[in-house]
Amino acid sequence: MPPKTFTITLKKLLLFGIPALVIFAALAAGLVIITGTLSDVQKELLDIEKELAEKVSRKELSELLAKRDIKDQLPDKENSPREKAPKFKEPYEKVMVNYFAAETWQDRLPFVLHPNTTEPLMKRHYGIGQFGKFEATNIIPYDGQSKVGIGEYIRLLVYYRDRQDGSTSPPHLYYVKRVRGGYKVDWEASMGKNPMSWKAYRAQRPTMPMLFRVVTNLTSYYNYEFGDAHRSYLSISFEDGTLVPIHGYVKRGSKSGKRIYEILKDGENHALIVKIRFLAGGDPSSNTVLIDELISEDWAMRNGEEFAQ
Repeated sequence: MPPKTFTITLKKLLLFGIPALVIFAALAAGLVIITGTLSDVQKELLDIEKELAEKVSRKELSELLAKRDIKDQLPDKENSPREKAPKFKEPYEKVMVNYFAAETWQDRLPFVLHPNTTEPLMKRHYGIGQFGKFEATNIIPYDGQSKVGIGEYIRLLVYYRDRQDGSTSPPHLYYVKRVRGGYKVDWEASMGKNPMSWKAYRAQRPTMPMLFRVVTNLTSYYNYEFGDAHRSYLSISFEDGTLVPIHGYVKRGSKSGKRIYEILKDGENHALIVKIRFLAGGDPSSNTVLIDELISEDWAMRNGEEFAQ
């Protein structure tokens, strides 16, 4: 059938209403198979749809054409695919992905633990320089566990990349606490925040006990006030990023001393929270402090004590 004659026939079929449309749709489908002129047939269908718009509802037309297996040829705006919300394999992944997706450090506040007290610390931390925009690429439970109870912590190794230049960073250990309704990032623990810098601590030499997050290992260094104390005290090195680290001393027979030894006897570095102080009347040039108590065996606070800010 010549194309011109075929077009005239289509317009005549429209006069007979929907039944004629069904017959035509079947003929059109057959014509696609026989002649391969798919584009011509689709054009005819679009012309028909426009002419029937005032007589037949789109829903009725779709239902009718579906019976002839050609519904998919018509665009369906009402059921167009929408952007799907991201799916997370584990609940703790959601908070980390959202935390890293933040455009500003203020946008991270809803995902951190104790936002009211953490906000000034974050402002001080991120206020210098430009805030980096990152994307979490891999989240791995550090301790092998993926489920914790309410009030408990899970430690996560997070791999991430810069969303601007695509550069990747070494994995960082994050402390995440499960609370009612989800998980929150313990920002202070994750960043290893202390009440003051080690530089300020050395300069001020406070003799009142203070809590500090430290990276520790056993040493054989005994000097200044503890020069001859190797029999009664353990010597612990605090890695503070300087060439001459601070050394802490804890009584061997104390509860804290026994536990610290059990933790550090493998020779590896360990993150702890300890209560420390300089000795009153000590040598002002010394780098030695007394360890009064072991507070936590990692950098998370679990016993209700708070850091002095």
